[in-house]
Amino acid sequence: MVETAPPRSRVREEREQGILNAAVSLFAERGYANTRMDDIAARAGVGKGTLYVYFPSKQALLEGVIRAAAAPSVAAIEGMVMQAGGSPSEVIRVVIGRAKRALQATVAPVFAHVLILESGQFPEIRRIYRKEVLKPVLDLVTELIGRGVETGEFRPIDPGLAARLLLAPFIASVISLQIYGPDEAGFDPDALLDTHADLFLAGLSTTPS
Repeated sequence: MVETAPPRSRVREEREQGILNAAVSLFAERGYANTRMDDIAARAGVGKGTLYVYFPSKQALLEGVIRAAAAPSVAAIEGMVMQAGGSPSEVIRVVIGRAKRALQATVAPVFAHVLILESGQFPEIRRIYRKEVLKPVLDLVTELIGRGVETGEFRPIDPGLAARLLLAPFIASVISLQIYGPDEAGFDPDALLDTHADLFLAGLSTTPS
């Protein structure tokens, strides 16, 4: 039996994912500033010319890493928010569940390290974070909380400010875990986010618990 070559699109996807994985591992080991495109190409097992076909610059590569990591969660949250008739409280708990899984992912601590230590030298890092992660999620959660206010499930409150409060412990957890490490952070991130969900929804609810 003659084996057929894999479809070209699949080969391209696998090669791109290999480049992204190589970039994540090197950013974790050396930081963004000290990682060269040559190093990423070598780690991914591709030529430098091939690397530039996929990502024309290191900034584009970092953006690709963050987009690939954030896109599934953003798409899932968007799908839940857009569902007609869903309870905003239930969706918020699912959003918190997504945040808990994100804390366990490889990219979150790597990007937190890059964001904290190197964004002053490379302002594009902040722009990528805002564009690919913060703004899409804030917009979706703001819309969700606004819907709860309109239906009377939530008390009158500024949805945009409430959305930022909802996400704040997740961001703080990422930073704390990056600074201290999981063994010295002094808290269980999952338990923290579960407690936050309980307190946040109790504060928004118009129904006495």
